This record gives sequence, C-alpha cells and structure tokens, in this order.
Amino acid sequence: MTIEENIAIVPELKSWDKNKIKNRVTELLEMTGLDPDTYRHRTPSELSGGQQQRIGVIRALAADPDIILMDEL
Repeated sequence: MTIEENIAIVPELKSWDKNKIKNRVTELLEMTGLDPDTYRHRTPSELSGGQQQRIGVIRALAADPDIILMDEL
C-alpha cells in the first residue's frame, strides 16, 4: 500500500468523500513536514524510521478523532 492508501483507511471506513480524504491526506503530510507530492505515492519501506513514525501519527489523526491514546514503543 502507498502512504496515501495507508492514511486513507479509516476515513474510507467512515465513508468520507474521496476529495475530503485526499485533502486530509495532503493537510496531514504538510503538517508533519512531508511534501505530499514527494511522499503520497511512496511505500513505507521507502521511508526512514522517523518518517515511518510520522506516518503512524498521521494515520491516528486522519479521521479527526476526539482523543488519541499513545504509548512508547
């Protein structure tokens, strides 16, 4: 799966409109310092460890949850 597909999983399950999902992916990638044009179509294996962690945070934020519980790994 691409980065965009990974981020879009939960919004798709919540039946968000495709344009809303694409805009949210772009917003979150920009918020975390990852250029959407550069990273949207890459796979996680093409990213550094820190970039992969940022994608994990983005996935947690993708559907705009009220609360996020996180733990150290």
